[in-house]
Amino acid sequence: MLSVDTSALIVFLLVWILVVILSKVFFKPLRRVMKDRESKLEGDREAGRRALAAIDDNLNRIEEALKTAGANAAALKGELELEALKEKGRLIAEINEENRSRVDEARKQLDEQVRSLKKDLETEAAVLSRKIEQRLLQ
Repeated sequence: MLSVDTSALIVFLLVWILVVILSKVFFKPLRRVMKDRESKLEGDREAGRRALAAIDDNLNRIEEALKTAGANAAALKGELELEALKEKGRLIAEINEENRSRVDEARKQLDEQVRSLKKDLETEAAVLSRKIEQRLLQ
């Protein structure tokens, strides 16, 4: 049958003593370090998730601010274009009025010149008619 040898019993006891000692000296500290490491990693992961959430929130706020700024810029551009068109219309009306007054003044001057020339022609015609009359009568 099976006979248990004392040396096998001693080896068995030594292995169990070695397991107990290694468990207390090596495995427990190793498990504690692994748990600490795992808890730190989990904390870092959570901090990373919070940082990503904060970045997403900031990105959303920035995008909203950009949209608002774009809308404000478009509105301001529209107002400035409208103002520029009004100013352009005012300047065109002013130039048209100035041109009308110049044309009216030029017409008045032309009318005066025409009257003056007509008077000169009438006087010359009268002088010429007298000369022709005198020549014919001579």
